[in-house]
Amino acid sequence: MVSITSDYISVGGNRHPAAADWDVQSGVLAFGADNNVALWDPKDKFQCGVYSLLVGHTDKVNAVKFCTCPTTSTKFLITASADHTVRIWQAVTGTRLQFKHAQTLEGHTSSINTIAVCDGAGLVASGAADGSVKIWRITFQDEGAKSELLTTIIMKPRFFPLALALKSLQADGPMILAVAGTTNIVHIYILEDLLGDTSFRLAAVLSGHEAWVRSLSFTRDKQSKTGDILLASASQDKYIRLWRIQRGEVTLAAPAGDEDPVLGELEPTLSNKAHQFNAAGSKYSVTFEALLFGNEDWIYTTTWNPNPERQQLLSASADNTLTIWEQDTVSGVWVSAERMGEISVQKGSTTATGSTGGFWIGLWSPDGNQVVSLGRTGSWRAWSYDADADVWVQTLGISGHVRSVNGVRWEPSGGYLLSTSADQTTRLHAQWLRDGKQSWHEFSRPQIHGYDLNCVDTLGPARFVSGADEKLLRVFNEPKPIAKLLEKLSAFKQLAEGELPDTAQIPVLGLSNQSMGEAPMGEGEGEEANATNIGQARQIRQYSRIQISHP
Repeated sequence: MVSITSDYISVGGNRHPAAADWDVQSGVLAFGADNNVALWDPKDKFQCGVYSLLVGHTDKVNAVKFCTCPTTSTKFLITASADHTVRIWQAVTGTRLQFKHAQTLEGHTSSINTIAVCDGAGLVASGAADGSVKIWRITFQDEGAKSELLTTIIMKPRFFPLALALKSLQADGPMILAVAGTTNIVHIYILEDLLGDTSFRLAAVLSGHEAWVRSLSFTRDKQSKTGDILLASASQDKYIRLWRIQRGEVTLAAPAGDEDPVLGELEPTLSNKAHQFNAAGSKYSVTFEALLFGNEDWIYTTTWNPNPERQQLLSASADNTLTIWEQDTVSGVWVSAERMGEISVQKGSTTATGSTGGFWIGLWSPDGNQVVSLGRTGSWRAWSYDADADVWVQTLGISGHVRSVNGVRWEPSGGYLLSTSADQTTRLHAQWLRDGKQSWHEFSRPQIHGYDLNCVDTLGPARFVSGADEKLLRVFNEPKPIAKLLEKLSAFKQLAEGELPDTAQIPVLGLSNQSMGEAPMGEGEGEEANATNIGQARQIRQYSRIQISHP
C-alpha cells in the first residue's frame, strides 16, 4: 500500500493585521493562508517551515487566536473568516501539534475582521464588517467545544470594528473589553458578572488618536504593585497611545493656564482626563499614560512581550519596520529600544521582492527572544536576540505564493521545482542540505511580472518559459549566481549548454528581466510596463529574458 506524506508546504500569509497568532505554550505559530490556516514552528531546529494546513473556511481567514481551556488545559485555535463564520479547532496530541474542527459559530452577516479571547473566562469576542461585536461563551469539554452567544454590541452606524482586546480586571472579577475601528476613538466596555447579567455596558470613550485605530493590546503592568493594566492602541495617525486602567479614583494635575510662560497663548496639544467607572462594587480609572512616536507610516499591530520579566511592546508598521518599545527604568519614559526592518523610500508601495509595502503583523516568540513579521508580499521574516552581542540578528523565515498557483514544473532531473502564480511571480524551490539536515525552501523568484502568470514549463536544465495574461511567452536563462547558489546549498550541478549570463536585473518600468549588459527594451514594451516593478533593478537573483510574441 502506498504511503504519502507531506515533505514541503509553501504558502504565503494573508495581508490582514489579525491573521496570525503565536502560542505561548506550544510554540506553534498559526496564520491565515487564503482560505486555510497554516501551522508553523519557527523554533524548529530542522527549519521545515509550514508543517500542516487546516482546511474548512470557504473564504479568506482574517483572524487567528489561540486559547487554552482553564479546566482541562486543552489547546484550542479560534479562526475567523470573510465567510462570516468563526471556527473552533481542537488540538490533537501527537509528535507535532495538530488540530481538528470542533465547532462553527454563525451569526455575523458580513466578513469578520478581528477576534479576542480571554482564556480564564472562556470568552471569545468577534467583530465584523456588519457593524457588530458578538460575545461568545465557549465551554471546552473532552468531547469538544460548546458555544453560547451571550450578547451583541451594535456599533453601526457609528463605526465598524477592526480591533478588539479582552481581559479580566481582576481574578474571577469583571471583564474589560476594548473596541476600536473605523474611527479615532477607543470604546471601553465592562462585563461585571459573567454568571449573571452577561451584557456589556459602555464605561469610557478614549479620544486622542487622529485616524482609524488598527490594533489594541492589554497587559499587566509589571512595575505596578496594585495590578494596573496597560492598554496599547495603535493608529493610522502613526502614533501609539498607552492607557492605564487602575483601581480607585485618580486626581490629575490641572493643565497649565494662559499665564504659563512656556506655553504662552498656545493651545496644549496633549491633554489628560481621568475616565471613572464602577465595576463589581469597585471604582476604576482610565488615564492616558504615554505617546509613542517615531514611525513614518500607519501602525498595524502592537503586541506585548509574553516574558513575565520584560515589559516591552512590539509594533509593526507600513514604513517597513518592527519597533521594540520599552520603559526607561530611571525616567519612566517609553523609548524605542530596537528597530528592525528596511529603509525604503517606497512607503506604501508594493513589490514582490521583499517587504516593501510594509509589515502587517509583528509577533513575539513564547520566550520573548525572537520576533517575526509578515510583509505585504506574504513572506515571514524573523529576528533572534543575541544576548552575548546584545543585538537582534535576522534569521531564516518562510515564504510562499499569496494567490492561486497556476503551474508547477520540475527541472528535468528533479534538481528544483518551479511554480508560477496569479500573484505575478515565478518561484524556484529547492532542497537545502547542511550538517546532515535537509529541508525545502524558496531559493529565488526568477520572474516578477506585471500580469497574472498562468503557466510554466522547463526547456532544459537552465531555461524555462512562462505565459501570462498579456498573451506573451517569455523564456528565461539561468544566471551564474543562481547556478552557484544551487550548487552550494543543494549540491545540484547543472550541465547547461553554452555560457550562462553573469547576472540579470529588472529594468525600471519593465515587465521582465534582462541580462546585465543587454540592450534596453524597446519603447513598445516600455509603454505596456506596469509601475509595480519600479525600483526592482537592484535585484540580482533573477533570470535573464528572451521574449516570444503570441498572436
